[in-house]
Amino acid sequence: MKNTKKCPKCQSSDIVKIKGECGYGTVNSIAISGRTPVLVSRYLCCSCGYSEEWINKEDIIRLARDKKSFNRYSKEFHDDQPTTHPMSYIILQITAIMVITLILGVLLMGLLIYLKR
Repeated sequence: MKNTKKCPKCQSSDIVKIKGECGYGTVNSIAISGRTPVLVSRYLCCSCGYSEEWINKEDIIRLARDKKSFNRYSKEFHDDQPTTHPMSYIILQITAIMVITLILGVLLMGLLIYLKR
């Protein structure tokens, strides 16, 4: 999508670039040991939802040199093994907190209505 300006899945040209950022609430970056994070730009098809991630060539070299925080594919890696993105755990925790907050709010509202009778 970055080079062709078209979605490889649906051929749409309605593409949005989400620039790599590093800061509070943004996750468009890869942390490497003790250095400035590597920014990851995302290209998103607004028609079908397909997305691609791209890293600058200079940053690929930085990632390749950083062996402590960047795991390369090893011979033991198999494509059929499921991988989990670290953000999925954070999203799950935030969702759980939001659901609990909603339930407590409903219970509190019911209690207030009951006490006003």
